Amino acid sequence: MILKKFGQNLSSIRNFSGLKQDLIADKLELNRTTWSNYETSKSEPNLTTLTRIVDFFGIPMTWLFCDNAYLIEKLEELKKEGKSIPKSIPNGIPNEDFLLKVEEPQGVYNRVQKDEVVSGLRQIIETQKAHIASLNTTIQLLQEKIERGN
Repeated sequence: MILKKFGQNLSSIRNFSGLKQDLIADKLELNRTTWSNYETSKSEPNLTTLTRIVDFFGIPMTWLFCDNAYLIEKLEELKKEGKSIPKSIPNGIPNEDFLLKVEEPQGVYNRVQKDEVVSGLRQIIETQKAHIASLNTTIQLLQEKIERGN
């Protein structure tokens, strides 16, 4: 459910920005198909890419995981104020500011949103841990094979 919201919200943010998938993918150094898979919830970004997305659009982390209706409301507020996104090009390096991009909770609704963001991030982290464990296993098997001379 969280990742489906992520994909819907990513698509909404991109559409609001008026940018095409291939341009964003190029700026974030991704394949266009990868970006498309994020928007359709077929795959999820790693933490570095997630940070780059937030930095690129200059948006709070909550906007990627919140209810889509809330996101649309926030985008409409920007539109009324004459503001646009993206604001910057990312450096792509997660740092101590990574989780600070989550808006502070203001009332129950936003506290739920923050919980959803944390849950979404935990899902992504767990997936990344599984990928790393798989790669470590593969590396270990290859090292053993090299040692045996096969």
